Amino acid sequence: MTASTHLAVGAAFGLTAQRCLSSSVSDPEKLFWSFAAGFVSHILLDAFPHQEYSFGGTKLGIVLFVEITAMLVLLLSPDRPLMTNAIIFFGMVGGALPDVIELAHRYIVNWPWLDALGTKIHFCHGTISLGPMVNFNTQFLVALIAVIFVRLRPVS
Repeated sequence: MTASTHLAVGAAFGLTAQRCLSSSVSDPEKLFWSFAAGFVSHILLDAFPHQEYSFGGTKLGIVLFVEITAMLVLLLSPDRPLMTNAIIFFGMVGGALPDVIELAHRYIVNWPWLDALGTKIHFCHGTISLGPMVNFNTQFLVALIAVIFVRLRPVS
């Protein structure tokens, strides 16, 4: 999946998870559940066979930088309370972390345990087939829907 898809859906899952929490939950607990929901969204999205980036190195770094910057601009807002932005951000981080672990292993540190962790996290990668592979156009559409969902959420 693209980074923008994981970031946007992670943010949407993070916000949605807040509905399941009682009103007495502390702010750190809200952030934890937002992160956890984003993390789960990554596993669910990756379960569907999908198109991956076909390049690496500097080109991948530039594409990821552009996608991450775009998602930060689109999903976070100075008009929202700081806690709401933090919840959105932690959902984004949870949604991206599994791939960050794999990229860190591939490009930064060649630690075997990091590779093993990435493999364990992606245990169901591509296991749910509902038809054709999810291409970049479909991933863009999913990310767009998630961005709209997050943007339309009332400020709390």
